[in-house]
Amino acid sequence: MVKMLKKITLILFLGLGCCWANTIALLDMKRFNVKSMKPVNALMGAIENELKNNDGYELRRRHKLLPEIAKEGIDVKNCEHDCLARIGALMGIDLFITGELKKAGNVYLLTLDIFNVSKASIQKTITCRSNNGMMKLMEKVRKKINVVLFESGFIREVSASHIEDSIVASKDTHSEKDGAAVLELVPNVSRELSNKKTSSLDPRDSKDSISSTPLRKEKMTGLMNIEYDEVDIPIRYDLIDDSARKIKNEPNERIEALAERLIKNCANDYEKLRAIYVWITSNIAYDVESYFSDDITYEKVEPSNVLRSKKSVCSGYANIFDQLAASAGISSQVVTGYAKGYSFKPGDKFSESNHAWNVIHLDSKKYLIDCTWGAGNVGEDRKFQFDYNDFFFLTKPEHLIFTHFPEDSELQLLKDGLTMDEFYRLPYVRSNFFNYQIELVGDHHNQYMVDYQLELNFNIPEEIKILCALKDENDKQYEGATYYNRESVKTKIFLRPPGSGDYTLSVFAKKYNDDGKYEGCMDYMIRVPDNHVKNNGYVKLWYDKISEHGITFTEIHSYNYDLNDEVMLSYLCSDDIVFSTKFEDDQGRELEQYAMVQKIDGGCGILVMPPGNDAYTLTVFAKNKKDEGSYSGIAQYVINGLVEGVNKKIYPKQYGSFSSHGGKLNSPMIGDLNLGEDYDFSVYLDNVLEMNVIHDGKWTKLEKTSKGTFELNRLFTKKGKVSLAAKMVGEDKFTTLLEYVVI
Repeated sequence: MVKMLKKITLILFLGLGCCWANTIALLDMKRFNVKSMKPVNALMGAIENELKNNDGYELRRRHKLLPEIAKEGIDVKNCEHDCLARIGALMGIDLFITGELKKAGNVYLLTLDIFNVSKASIQKTITCRSNNGMMKLMEKVRKKINVVLFESGFIREVSASHIEDSIVASKDTHSEKDGAAVLELVPNVSRELSNKKTSSLDPRDSKDSISSTPLRKEKMTGLMNIEYDEVDIPIRYDLIDDSARKIKNEPNERIEALAERLIKNCANDYEKLRAIYVWITSNIAYDVESYFSDDITYEKVEPSNVLRSKKSVCSGYANIFDQLAASAGISSQVVTGYAKGYSFKPGDKFSESNHAWNVIHLDSKKYLIDCTWGAGNVGEDRKFQFDYNDFFFLTKPEHLIFTHFPEDSELQLLKDGLTMDEFYRLPYVRSNFFNYQIELVGDHHNQYMVDYQLELNFNIPEEIKILCALKDENDKQYEGATYYNRESVKTKIFLRPPGSGDYTLSVFAKKYNDDGKYEGCMDYMIRVPDNHVKNNGYVKLWYDKISEHGITFTEIHSYNYDLNDEVMLSYLCSDDIVFSTKFEDDQGRELEQYAMVQKIDGGCGILVMPPGNDAYTLTVFAKNKKDEGSYSGIAQYVINGLVEGVNKKIYPKQYGSFSSHGGKLNSPMIGDLNLGEDYDFSVYLDNVLEMNVIHDGKWTKLEKTSKGTFELNRLFTKKGKVSLAAKMVGEDKFTTLLEYVVI
């Protein structure tokens, strides 16, 4: 991103107990498994340089500060909170940044603590991880540190170069709280924060206040309108693919000789290209050893050596394709540029070009081919797996530009090319996104600032099923953070992040009849400020079963429920769907009679009541009562009890026949009945001939009212079990529905 020469003041009014920092300093850093001080010094230098770039505070440089501290006889390496507070008071420093750097292999983990001198405590912790060495770590921490200081209220301004293209998804009017943040841009560049739960990121809203290179509306809208029209290319795919895969090159065979054998049965230049692409992607493996050891030489990517070794990196793939195409009489060109490939995450920036592919000149047209990405992929274990991908053969420029940005802008092959800034802001989509013909609805971007809730819209073919996942920077996945709703092809994905920090929202897909794994399609970077609105997430759903049973919601449920009393969870469905529940404590022990299934108009309701001041898990199951199979999970919740002491109130014990016959209990709703008290029984059940209360061997019949309910007033003079039993239409025996205990 081209940095702006001027800065924009962002005034943040926070209902917090901290003050803006005037002076800030970075102290020494602890290190673990980092033998040399060289990377530590480089990292601390990068952090100080980034802090220096902001005019929101005064930076006290380490090389000047440490000698002054030493004169006071203080050893900063063993300095704890009281010691840091004393140094701050002596030196006139408001904030200290301390930290530790850990290394395991090529993985670095940096933890920075922001120490507030006036409070004598750590006010914020920043964590950055890099799987690709120190340079990547430095890049991450440079992007993060000033933004975190600003969002936390420690500094009152931040350079525009630090502000990523983002949004604030502002608070709903009914969610406003004291101390809510108000964000204002000055001068003359402010925009209102709408009172909506959701917002979508649109860089046009921010104008020049965010980027010195504003996105052009028509161009970006055009790219979002992804087209999947079929192009008729004269290729006999099965014949050419089968023939190419059967060809094995001979020892010391020249490129020209291999090309001659590959194109022998080809009827045109398109089939020649196809044969070359299929052969390379089926026979050349990615040279992971050279890539990860940074030992890539000219000799290793020279076409004849690639053919001999059967492995290479991207430039070797591009070079051998170029020479094979030339030997077949087809004009080809090697393209170098930037690609969102291995280990890339939304929000990452490139320091140098990292990929090579090919442009083909044929019949006065130009086409794009990437043999490297067409051959397979490198897993988290750093091993290459052949996994042929047809998408990268004659790829549309409008599709490839989402992941490939050539150094020569002419080779984008677009009518209106992108800038590097615009390339970064495109949503990060993978080839499976196009293979499954997913369409973006509205303007999508690579990252979003979410204060409460985010909504993303797509058109997804009905034969494609999806899965969403939210992970933090440490790859921890969060349940109950996403929800999606589908009506035909129209798909809405909703997100409620669990807390402040940076996350990755991933969307996976596969065909409904595919028993294999879901495949990654797109990722978004989600940034959540410290002053975000707390939310309770979305219910965790088993979407396949929800769809199979035709279950819908009038309003989507939350994932977390903080309860000091009962709540009703409602599901809309046909009368053929029956439900059951499982209520567990945090040790996985099942607790009975704290959830109850009830018939409601148009569906079923689950009453839930926590037994104490702990966290519990409620899992809801369903099945079609016409099926003989077992129940399947459809939904899961976290119930946080806010009950003082122990809640002795429980529901009556419920048997499956109560739910399967559309049972609704009006009273009594408590499972333990008091000795010497009388109770009014009122129950509704479908297709019932007779209903009785059974206690101490005595059967007492309930009377059916004009409303269809069965009712009885009963006084209990003895302790013991009380059963409610019914004889159904077409049955000879009574079936137990509910069970109470007189205590």
